[in-house]
Amino acid sequence: MSDLLTFFNFFVFVAAISGQNMLDVEPTRYDMMHYLVDDRRYDPSLPPDFYIGNSTTVSVELFIYDLNSENDMNMEYECTLYLRMKWTDQRLDFTENKTSYDTLSLGDTSVGKLWLPDLYFHHEREAELHGLFTKNQLVYIHKNGSVLYSGR
Repeated sequence: MSDLLTFFNFFVFVAAISGQNMLDVEPTRYDMMHYLVDDRRYDPSLPPDFYIGNSTTVSVELFIYDLNSENDMNMEYECTLYLRMKWTDQRLDFTENKTSYDTLSLGDTSVGKLWLPDLYFHHEREAELHGLFTKNQLVYIHKNGSVLYSGR
């Protein structure tokens, strides 16, 4: 915590001696991402519109990449598929911030800091996210708070 405070004080000092107004300095993507998912302002265990009582509309796309095997006797099959989910989370809206970028990309290590829809496959016997070293998942957060999750 003290390192973060020291960094912030250094940032203010550099902005002050360079004659720039702090509000005119564009936050980095790293800073913006950490601001949006900060524990004090964002709870990933709650859906986006939890406090106003609205349900969240999630668009789901499923692309079957490969049908690996099938077993007629057990009525089972194994496949590789790509999954995409889209929704809007107003808590992640950063249109008011002065940024030149429109999208933030979050890799596997940061995806857990966001609310993700609970996707359920009826009669599914086993499912897993592909991953040799890490899970193959990526999230794009757009300036207006729309979120695109992509996984394999």
